[in-house]
Amino acid sequence: MVVVAIDAGTAMIKAVAYGADGAELAVERQPATVTRPHPGFAEQDMAEVWNAAVRCVRSVRSRLAEPVEAIALTAQGDGCWLVDEARRPPGPPASPAQWWRG
Repeated sequence: MVVVAIDAGTAMIKAVAYGADGAELAVERQPATVTRPHPGFAEQDMAEVWNAAVRCVRSVRSRLAEPVEAIALTAQGDGCWLVDEARRPPGPPASPAQWWRG
């Protein structure tokens, strides 16, 4: 059994494949740009984040001898990543400072 864990962090997107015994089988990292348009604001381009995650998973998958049976996903705990009715981001994700400023 192979599990791929994806971590969509602030500055780096990572994917790691683990075997059934918990051993790390493959890892890939891609940078993610953070823009700061105003003091207290931090934003990311969701297309860039998505594409980095896809590249990471594809790279890890290409190095595995077994199929991936599960994917785990984690991301920033202080962000808000919204999508619209078409499941597309309506804009960059907002940092907590933006929530209070409206």
